[in-house]
Amino acid sequence: MKHLVFFLLTISVLFDISIQTAAGDTLPTGIESQPNDDTVRTFSVKTFDRVRITGPFVVTIMGGNSFSVKASGPSLDLGAMAISSQNGTLLVQYTPVKRSENPNIDHGVVTVRITLPILKKAEFMELTRFSIKGFNELEYLDLIASDMANGFAEVNARNLRFTVHQLSSLVVQGESDRLKAYLQGKSTLKSYGLKVHSAAITADGMSKAEVYASETLDVTATGMSNVAYKGSPTIRVDSDRGSLIKAEPIK
Repeated sequence: MKHLVFFLLTISVLFDISIQTAAGDTLPTGIESQPNDDTVRTFSVKTFDRVRITGPFVVTIMGGNSFSVKASGPSLDLGAMAISSQNGTLLVQYTPVKRSENPNIDHGVVTVRITLPILKKAEFMELTRFSIKGFNELEYLDLIASDMANGFAEVNARNLRFTVHQLSSLVVQGESDRLKAYLQGKSTLKSYGLKVHSAAITADGMSKAEVYASETLDVTATGMSNVAYKGSPTIRVDSDRGSLIKAEPIK
């Protein structure tokens, strides 16, 4: 009986160690189980103002007074992700186990929650779903969505830059003085809810953009792209025959 108890305790310790060391470059500072058998991990990553997410995560980025990074999901999927910080950028990556290596693998959803005081740049790639809220009076924000990333942002920033590529989509609300947006590869920008003074939109490859501009609007549309706008801006247009630029009434 004593040998059995010792054996079970040894297995338990080894299992706990394996969970903690499988998280990637940054070890979690806390691990807890959820009622649905998901695991929650807290990562000790601080002092960053840029975020780069690669993989099919569900990501929430919130403005706050301190730094916080948490991930939740099946332990197998958490073990396939790596979270680290490099030169002021939080890096979140995912390397799933291939079905050819394990035919019985069943991947779940990994949710990542990030809190930080100031956000200067956020990049989402490869099927990431994201939302950004709680950032006001930013000087500059650069948002990039590519490779079928989809998300929503509610921000107030003096200068905004959006890059939406490769079947990605971005919905934005808030206020800004100046907006520059670049769309390519059947991508979509919906920003009627973003009130800007001046906007410059470049759309190519059957992309679609909706923008609200009150003062000036500069549009370049090629490759059967569509740009619709609201407001009464002074507009300059450079488009090919297959593209469409049209004004929409303010309702």
